[in-house]
Amino acid sequence: MLPALRELWTNLVRHRIFPPSCARLDCRSTPLARIWHRRPPIRMQNTWLCSPQCLELQLVSIFDRIALAAPPSVSSRHRVPLGLLMLAHGYLNEIQLQSALAAQHQAGRGKIGEWLQSLGFATDRQVVAALGMQWACPPLLLREFPDRQCTFLLPQPLQKVLRLMPVRWLAATRTLYVAHSEKVNYPVLSAIEQVLDCRTVPCLVSDRLMDRLLEQTGTASHHVRLFDRMSGSAEMSRIAASYVVRTGATEVRVAGCGPYLWVRLQDPDATDLLFTAPRSAEKDPRLTFGTVTSLQQPLARVFAEHAVRSLPTTQASSHIG
Repeated sequence: MLPALRELWTNLVRHRIFPPSCARLDCRSTPLARIWHRRPPIRMQNTWLCSPQCLELQLVSIFDRIALAAPPSVSSRHRVPLGLLMLAHGYLNEIQLQSALAAQHQAGRGKIGEWLQSLGFATDRQVVAALGMQWACPPLLLREFPDRQCTFLLPQPLQKVLRLMPVRWLAATRTLYVAHSEKVNYPVLSAIEQVLDCRTVPCLVSDRLMDRLLEQTGTASHHVRLFDRMSGSAEMSRIAASYVVRTGATEVRVAGCGPYLWVRLQDPDATDLLFTAPRSAEKDPRLTFGTVTSLQQPLARVFAEHAVRSLPTTQASSHIG
């Protein structure tokens, strides 16, 4: 009871009477002006912003910073190949493994686990168990469909593109169990933890079960807004700030999650905004999403020149031209 009253005092009284300082160094608003306008501050990335205008400027810098960062890769080169794991545990013999590898090589497509199942050399459960050993992640035997409120913790476009599904939520410890059907995407799990302020636990399911889970979730929730083909960071920031005003959100969280830039507005209904990479970022994902502010142009130019110098000669000449 006491923590709830303290949170109510902080959100409804203290921050209105004594608003925190704005994180923007170029903000010209004074505490007296913020009290007079009775505008609640907006929290984002453990900082406070006094107005949607300051929020928009801060979002531009955050979007550019995420775009400049190299996209993390999920590599499995250092892991034992799936076929060797299944061979070592007696799930199949050497002749079966060689036959599956030959079929995969001849077709030029598919994963080795799929070929082992299609040829009848391994069962669905054996492949999932081997994947669990490969990624040091427990397989999940799901006996019932996850709660619908649990599946809505993640925007459904993210679930379908990344092939993952939240299957269990423990509110007491703020722990979210996330099912994968292929590789465990740890960078995406880190982004989920940042946006949802929780701890994630990965688990593995079969491709067949993941297809059924994604099919049963249906269409996206009406609280998810998907924006495609943005022109740059300025446009994305303007859209996000307008939704903050429209929904009355008091907290904003941002993270790069797979092919999307995920913005969650902590209003009573938790609105999610998903932005795809703008046109300017499609040529080289190491460069900025779009428009760079005047304060960031020197830094962005250094990153761009370094990226061009690191390319081969033919690619660098075509990139500059």
